[in-house]
Amino acid sequence: MTLEANAAGFAHTPQPLLSVAARAAAALGVAALVGAAWLYAEKESRVALQSSTAALTAVRVTLPPVEIVADHGAAAVAAAGALALRDRGARPALLMALHQ
Repeated sequence: MTLEANAAGFAHTPQPLLSVAARAAAALGVAALVGAAWLYAEKESRVALQSSTAALTAVRVTLPPVEIVADHGAAAVAAAGALALRDRGARPALLMALHQ
C-alpha cells in the first residue's frame, strides 16, 4: 500500500488465515496426538521393564540325577585337550599338570 492509500483511510489490517475454531481444533488435535503418544510410550516402557526384570530373574531348575554307565573316552579327550594346548603354545607345567 502506498502512503496516499493509507491517508485516504484504506489502512491494511491483516486477516487471519484460519478461524478461531479451526485453530482451536488444530490445537486440540495436536494435544490429543501428543497425549496418545505419551500413553503408548508409557505402556511400552512398562512392558519393557517387566520383560527385562523377568529376563534377569534367575529361574532355578532341579534336574533329575544322571547315572554314568561307562567312561570309555575320558583318556582320549584328555589327550586331545593336552595336544590342543600344546599346539597353542601352552606352558610345559600346564601340560604336566594335565597328564597327572
